This record gives sequence, C-alpha cells and structure tokens, in this order.
Amino acid sequence: MPMLSNPRREAFAQAYVRGATAGRRAASYLAAGYKGSRDHAARHVGRLMNDARVRRRIDELQREIDRDRAPATSATR
Repeated sequence: MPMLSNPRREAFAQAYVRGATAGRRAASYLAAGYKGSRDHAARHVGRLMNDARVRRRIDELQREIDRDRAPATSATR
C-alpha cells in the first residue's frame, strides 16, 4: 500500500508506529499536526483508528518494522 494521500493521516500512521509517540494514539494524533488539547485528541483519534485506510497503513508499517527486526537467516550452511 502506498503512502496515504492525506499528509496528516500519513503522519499519524508513521507517528503511531515509530518514535516517541509509538503506540500512543492521542500523542500520535497531536504529533501529526492535528490541533487541540490532549483531551480533544483522545476523544477524536478514534475516527482515524476506525478509518480502514489508516488501519491498513498502520498494519503495513508495523509489518515493515517486524520484518526489519527479524533475525537474518543464513541461506547457506
């Protein structure tokens, strides 16, 4: 799946899987440039998490991270 066409949604997906805000929904929402207080973010981030395109992008990014962390296997023995 390519990057999301909406730059803020893409930034949210990236922030949710990487860096200081990884796994933290409201913090990722604010880091992506959405405006509002932390309470506002906590109430409204659910809309992003329920968006199928955003969820697929987050899943894809998480798979990439998992693939990068997987131990390399030797093809020759």
